[in-house]
Amino acid sequence: MAPVAIRKLTLADREETGLVVAKAFPGLNPAGIVERELELAPETCLVAISGGAIVGMVCAVQYDRLSYIGPMAVSPEFQGNGIGRLLFERLVETLESRGCWTMMLDATEAGEPLYRKFGFVEWARTLDMGRKAGPGIVVLPAADDLGRILEIDETLFGANRAPVFKRFLEREGAALYSQASAYLLAQSKVLGPFVGLSPRAAASVLDRALQAGAVASRVLAPVENREAEPLLLERGFEVQREVKHMRRGRAVEMRRDLMYGLASFALG
Repeated sequence: MAPVAIRKLTLADREETGLVVAKAFPGLNPAGIVERELELAPETCLVAISGGAIVGMVCAVQYDRLSYIGPMAVSPEFQGNGIGRLLFERLVETLESRGCWTMMLDATEAGEPLYRKFGFVEWARTLDMGRKAGPGIVVLPAADDLGRILEIDETLFGANRAPVFKRFLEREGAALYSQASAYLLAQSKVLGPFVGLSPRAAASVLDRALQAGAVASRVLAPVENREAEPLLLERGFEVQREVKHMRRGRAVEMRRDLMYGLASFALG
């Protein structure tokens, strides 16, 4: 195999990087993933080059001192050559140089050994739950209270995620359902961020989204929220798998016990 070089992902790499993601994760929308990561994290998305071709990629969205890592993909024909380790090592170095003192990710069984080598430890767990997709939301609700929701989200998540919410609402057609003590962002694939200060409030916004026809078929529910799984099971969701949530660096004040669904594995 030709030598491997690591550099930042650029817009010109979008199509080639999308092919790598499609090979590594069949069934995902690679173009959407690459475009989103480039917009949200242009300084912390990296690609691996070998023989003049892109053979791997990794991204991390940094929220000030906190970052979420993902996705990471290596073309199947190049796996087993240490490319993932090179990408991950450079990413960790980049995040540290940018003042990030806490890094988080949700680990597959295949990826966990690599992450542990870099000092990541299991911190929590996340349930990947699925259901039959809805027909689609015809009329999007107004997001007049977005400012208030962003303030609550920053308090509970521990960092400002305004760019994430705005990306979904303005560029990806997501629908925001809320009341005084709960909010749910209905994306095309995932229901989240989904937060409720009480099970009753969480059920209210979820039912509104489902009744409106939310097409999303997945919820990524933190295990720490003991109310999340039964609430979702009652509405036709089933547990597909349980994923280890890992952390490197300082602990953060994050209220996962009030979260019913994450934005994604890559965004927290």
